[in-house]
Amino acid sequence: DLENRANSNLRALFKIAFVGDVFVGKTTAIRALKGDTFQSETRPTMSCDLQYIEEMRNGKPYLFQIW
Repeated sequence: DLENRANSNLRALFKIAFVGDVFVGKTTAIRALKGDTFQSETRPTMSCDLQYIEEMRNGKPYLFQIW
């Protein structure tokens, strides 16, 4: 998995949780952070949706684990 693979040379791991009422745009916001295209209709997430974003800053890898 991405978290285990990156741990050996990882600069930092950030765990971020998006919480809120249904149909407020949590999934859409996470997709935008990942650089995915906007979808005007998205099915409700029925359980925890775990996503990863890996970013390089000043030559160092940062991993964002988004719940």
